Amino acid sequence: MRGYSEIVHMLSDLSHAKKEGHDTARCVLVFDKGMSQGDHPITQYSTSGLAPKQITDAINAWLKPPAPVDSEPPKA
Repeated sequence: MRGYSEIVHMLSDLSHAKKEGHDTARCVLVFDKGMSQGDHPITQYSTSGLAPKQITDAINAWLKPPAPVDSEPPKA
């Protein structure tokens, strides 16, 4: 009725996020496989300011695999 829709994507298909645009921009989720393959903006409109980059950076940090754990005891 208001033109909004909701789509459910598989998290395992999500590759990364990227900022789309320059002076005004928005965050886009990039799906590299599955039925959702392609770029999917998370907002309808672009905006100016730092928010699109901050959102993109936060999503990519969350998706980043954890660093390996060093299981060896410290050497004396």
